[in-house]
Amino acid sequence: MKTKRAVDILMTFLLLFLMSYQVTEQAAHEWLGMGMTVLVILHQILNRKWYAALFRGKYGAIRAARRNGLAVPKRDCLTGYDSALASYDPIARPCKECQHGSAAGLTNGSI
Repeated sequence: MKTKRAVDILMTFLLLFLMSYQVTEQAAHEWLGMGMTVLVILHQILNRKWYAALFRGKYGAIRAARRNGLAVPKRDCLTGYDSALASYDPIARPCKECQHGSAAGLTNGSI
C-alpha cells in the first residue's frame, strides 16, 4: 500500500512539473515525461485488481451511473469543477445539489 501511495504522490508532482513547461528546459521536460510514462505503467500494474473487480457484482442503476461517470461526486460539486466542465460557460453555475446558496457552491468555475 505504501508503494501505491508513493507512486501516486510522485505522479502528482511530476504532472505539476510537466505542466510548467515554460519553467523547465526541454530536456528536463522530456526526461520528466519519460518518468511519468514509467510511473503510469507502474500505477496500472499496481492497480490491476481494480480492473478485475470492475465487472464483478450486480449493476443497479446507481452503480451503473457511477461507473459511466454520470454521478457527480460531492467534492466536485463543492469546488464548482463539474459545472465548469459540463457547461463550458465562462461563468459556470453551481451544480443542482449546491443550489442552497453556500459559499462553497457559488464559485465562478475558474480553475
